[in-house]
Amino acid sequence: MSLSIDDSEWESCQSIEELISLLHKNIEDNESSIRISAVLGLLLIAGLDSFYYEQLIPYLKTLLLVDDIYSKGIAALSIGILGSRQADPIPFVDMLKLLLFDEARFVKWNASTGLAFILSASVPQRRDSFLQELLSSSYWYFRVPGAIGLGFFCKAANRSTVISQLKPMLNDSDIDVRIGAVYGLGFIAKRFNDVEELTHFFKGCLYDYDPAVVLGARVVLNLLKFPLRVP
Repeated sequence: MSLSIDDSEWESCQSIEELISLLHKNIEDNESSIRISAVLGLLLIAGLDSFYYEQLIPYLKTLLLVDDIYSKGIAALSIGILGSRQADPIPFVDMLKLLLFDEARFVKWNASTGLAFILSASVPQRRDSFLQELLSSSYWYFRVPGAIGLGFFCKAANRSTVISQLKPMLNDSDIDVRIGAVYGLGFIAKRFNDVEELTHFFKGCLYDYDPAVVLGARVVLNLLKFPLRVP
């Protein structure tokens, strides 16, 4: 288990900067799911606050150059998700195109998914259809971006439907799918101020047997305490 999951350390987290620092440390963890959870934590922060977006995008780009396929793959997915909001996504597209030739399938799959999010940004119906395809897959590495995207792209009008889709995924047999569901719900809780409704679900995840899911829950619960400039 990562030392960064220690209760005293997380309970003393007093700022977004301290939270980011803890996530950076967890990206060096020996467990791949911890590293995935840490990168998704950075995506959550960058996707909710324009100030931290400017800080974290350069760091996420550096992860595209590391040898670790899990950090690299999830960073590629994150770049695609964040790039889908940009008026000029071409620099993001160019970065992800290069990863389509990566030797690791996990990296290629996530780069491809990130590109699909960018290219479908102007056609919400196509993006929503793509999300449902991801979620219906039997493979965890497709359902994870499906869960993240479902929360990130959620609109106020359909958040009840999205929440009802994500909640059962908190009990999925796959660790990384549960992580994706935690962060997908985290986007909704913070963006739409559904804190009261969702907080007990995040607290329930603190009792998950896997430290990577616990990490995700701690990140979200900490983030809910701080004011953010939500887009």
